[in-house]
Amino acid sequence: MKNVSFSERILYIDVLRGCALLFILLAHSQSFFSCLAEPKAPLFRIPFGDAICEHVVYLYMVDIGFLLFAFLFGVSFSIQMRRAEEAGKDFRGRMAWRLALLFAVGLVHYGLYVSEVLSMLAVCGFGLIMMWRWKWKLLSLSALCCVLMPLVLHKSWFENISIMEYLTSHFGIDIDNFETMRRNHLQVDGFWSQVIFHYEHLDYRWFIHGGMRIWFLMTAAILGLMCGKMDLLRGQRRISRSLLLIACGVLSVPILTLFDCGGLWRNYGAMSLSWRMYVLYWGIHFSVMLAIVIGLYYIYFQTRCRDFLNVMFSGAGRMAFTCYIMQSLLMVPFFAPWGFAVAGLLSPLIAFVAGFVLFILQAWFCHVWLERFRYGPLEYLWRSATYLAWQPFLRK
Repeated sequence: MKNVSFSERILYIDVLRGCALLFILLAHSQSFFSCLAEPKAPLFRIPFGDAICEHVVYLYMVDIGFLLFAFLFGVSFSIQMRRAEEAGKDFRGRMAWRLALLFAVGLVHYGLYVSEVLSMLAVCGFGLIMMWRWKWKLLSLSALCCVLMPLVLHKSWFENISIMEYLTSHFGIDIDNFETMRRNHLQVDGFWSQVIFHYEHLDYRWFIHGGMRIWFLMTAAILGLMCGKMDLLRGQRRISRSLLLIACGVLSVPILTLFDCGGLWRNYGAMSLSWRMYVLYWGIHFSVMLAIVIGLYYIYFQTRCRDFLNVMFSGAGRMAFTCYIMQSLLMVPFFAPWGFAVAGLLSPLIAFVAGFVLFILQAWFCHVWLERFRYGPLEYLWRSATYLAWQPFLRK
């Protein structure tokens, strides 16, 4: 198989990033972007399809999408830093400024949607700056430490208490009362009250100490940094069929959990915290993420689907910043009571379809936009702010 160009490798990364955007959008759409003010009876339900959406889509797609996002964040970080070194420049200072801008945008976005990930990726990026010159063995050890960090920071994983009890004891969060207040703000007071409510309940302890997500995003980002430094995504390596079969086997795990062996996923709030559940849950997620990277690598470089994947995902991947913010700007007003108040009227399956339709429209928009412009709108503003100078925008 012939070697591929550097630009073609970037297209594959963009395709992966577009897939991550799709996963995140589908999971957030299925949960109505956290905008359900009060329980409603859906207008149309398909029990089996709704069960799949509620189980597989929400439990797997959102975290796998975020892990893919962080993994590719690490790969892109490595590419940018390596290009600067090849040009004889030290890019670490400017990268820190670039990450500070991303963190600021993430905080603004948090006011609209609390499950945003940009601020967490920015924090991970500062860690990557410190790790940039580390050897791969030290990077591997750092990734392992990040995986184990939630277990080290608190002992709840060994106390066999429920998730609700953990939130109450460590952060003073009464989930029932919290959800009642949030729904009242959504239903009665409208948009600005929702924004104020989100900032009033922003707790750094959950962000760093108790929240697992940031540590696993850091782990994925370190894996991406290692992958970029070792240049594993160039496309000149063939994936063996045995490795592909292993990847397919791992991808079947979310389907097998539909049978809910042992009641692992039933009544999530009452689920007892244990180190076994911790290892199982995140072990599955990281395995599925790596299986997606391997499987898509095979499909992209060793089949005839490359053109389709480029059309479907690469545009959204190149404009991931813009598309991610656009999803919240469009879908939160669509679902929220102060907007079109659609949350609850759609079944999980229909909300899933609505999210997929939005992604198709985004892919078309990105394709049209990139025919005329070099970058997406937010990508252009971010790049210009990074260099403190307006960058070329129009294609010649």
